[in-house]
Amino acid sequence: MIGDEAGPRCSSGSAGLPDVVAACVGGGSNAIGIFTAFINDPSVRLVGLEAGGDGVETGRHAATITGGAPGVLHGARSYLLQEDNGQTIESHSISAGLDYPGVGPRALVTSTTSDGPKYRPITDAQALAAFAQLCRTEGIIPADRIRARARGGGWLSDKNSDPMRSSW
Repeated sequence: MIGDEAGPRCSSGSAGLPDVVAACVGGGSNAIGIFTAFINDPSVRLVGLEAGGDGVETGRHAATITGGAPGVLHGARSYLLQEDNGQTIESHSISAGLDYPGVGPRALVTSTTSDGPKYRPITDAQALAAFAQLCRTEGIIPADRIRARARGGGWLSDKNSDPMRSSW
């Protein structure tokens, strides 16, 4: 629904289509909802920001596309956070809405195409730093998901950056 509204509004506006559309990814429905309007337009970069928790390398995260493995959860095959025997493990993020141990099949499928969205984890520390910056510079107190998008914003502002190789 959100993509059905955002696409026409962007197209009809004086600024035209956005350069980048970024969305937080828990189960993936939020991201796919907004990406839908722009997924067939190569001029718009699509970026999914996953809950990186303490860092993907620590195992304490919720970045299922970046750090998960194929498995089945709730009857759907997708990428999951799981142990060696295929049992789902606990995810970790300071954002309550993003700490899900799986991702929807549509988000996963689009992540595997060369022209699909690029996904990148945002650690809790990075999200908190973005939160503090928004409080200082904009005078607002953002919600959890906004913090992650704000952290992605600094990196996304560079049109030439590669979401899979950039370091912050």
